[in-house]
Amino acid sequence: MLSTIEEVRRAALELPTAERASLAEELIGSLDSGWTEENDRWWATEAARRLEEIQAGKAQAIPAEEVFSDAWRRTENGSK
Repeated sequence: MLSTIEEVRRAALELPTAERASLAEELIGSLDSGWTEENDRWWATEAARRLEEIQAGKAQAIPAEEVFSDAWRRTENGSK
């Protein structure tokens, strides 16, 4: 099986950029096949709860730029 995965990987990496992007999008989309309307409702409820906490001063928002910067730093350093 490993040789098949390696063959697919090599072939995919030889594709033009647009085709690689399309393939990546399709593969990632296949991972989310279990997503349901119940998930959407849960996340909508969670988002509303978090917004209420921020508006009430119980929680503080962190700018996305800071979150992503921290995530990249942790990834590059291999730390959790």
